[in-house]
Order: sequence, then structure tokens, then C-alpha cells
Amino acid sequence: AKILAEYLKLNLKEVFIDESEIENRFIDSLKTIEYPLAVQAECGIVQSAIMEQMKRDGFKIALSGELSDETVGYPRYKMFAKKPDYKQMRLDMLAKQHYGNLLRGNLIAMKYATIELRVPFEDKEYINYVLNLPVDFIHGKGNQMKKHLANAFREKLPDSIIDRKKDGFQTGTGIKDYIDNIVLNSKLNRNKKTTALGLVGDLSKKYYPGINFRKTTKWDLTSLDTKARSLF
Repeated sequence: AKILAEYLKLNLKEVFIDESEIENRFIDSLKTIEYPLAVQAECGIVQSAIMEQMKRDGFKIALSGELSDETVGYPRYKMFAKKPDYKQMRLDMLAKQHYGNLLRGNLIAMKYATIELRVPFEDKEYINYVLNLPVDFIHGKGNQMKKHLANAFREKLPDSIIDRKKDGFQTGTGIKDYIDNIVLNSKLNRNKKTTALGLVGDLSKKYYPGINFRKTTKWDLTSLDTKARSLF
């Protein structure tokens, strides 16, 4: 962000999260998204702090990059890119986002800032266009998964930005490492530390007995009591 802001001559506003806030923000993110998944809670921590700052700055609408990954596939799916059902795999990923990234993004933005999120990569024409591109047009070297976007901005942005290693939001911001090292199981009356995945797994067992959230790939949310008040 610093490199890009300097290159485009923009004023960069940095948002800092104190370590003392992380545990409460993690639990509060779970309550807000009503969806016990570690990666969403981790992203929710950072997004909540950003939304609060944007509210203080008077913003009412924000652009989000959600679905940019799902239209091309995650790096771990690159091995399947030559298979005939790769397009369907990406369609399946997109179909799940109404209770994944889109749900989390919208709920966090509204809860912490009453800001409306706009999702440019949700544009139907863009999705149809990318889904029908030859794989060689969208997958570059290494874990480059958005070659078409990289080529579109090659002369407009520095190569160090375009060719940087792909990182998830929670990994790139460093919040995942904080979560894995700081989050305590105080909500479960346990004394030892745990990873975010472990904490969410334990919470899932406690509040959703009989449902294995780690192994289930598609959930019927209408069958669950997902009211935040009953979760905690």
C-alpha cells in the first residue's frame, strides 16, 4: 500500500490495531458474521478497524475486491486448470460467496460503519468474460492467478506491485500470525492458547453440536440457529 500510494502520489491513511483489541475483535467478528469460520473472523478483524476509520472520515460507500479470486480460482486449484470442469469449479466457488466473503464483507461494513460495499468484480459481464477466457490468459508464472488484470495495468502500476506474491487478506496484513499467537480460549474457560482454527472448531462443537464445520463444504444455513445472540 505504501509503494502504491507513493507511486500514485496519494495520501495513505494507515490503520493500526492494538494487540489488546485482537481477541475481542475476533470474537465480535464471529458474532457479527454469524458464521463460525476462522478465515472470515480473521478478515473481519482488519476490516472492522478499517470500516471504523472510514466512518470517522465520513465515507458512505466503499469498493471491495471480493470475488476477484473466485473468478480465476485459488492458487491451490491451479493444478486443476487444464481439467474440463475447471470452469464449473470456479462457478461453484462463486456460488458459495453469499455465505462467505460477501456475507462477511457486508455485515462487517454495516455493523461498524453503516458503509455500503460495492463489488466491481461481481459484475455479471466481467464474470462471464473471465470464466470463458483460456486458462493461459488468466494464469501466469508461479502463483500469479490474475494475468489478465496484471497485463491490463502493466504500464499504469509498478511491476513490484503487479508481480508481488499472492497473499490472502489475513496473511498479507499479518493478522493471521497475531491470531495464532494471541487469541486465548478464555471464552471456553481454558488456560492454554490455541490457533484461530482451533478456537472456532471448539466454538462450533459447543454451539452447533453434531455439525463438522471443518469437513462440510456446503452448508444449509437455514437449518442452523445462526442468531449471534444465541451463539454467545
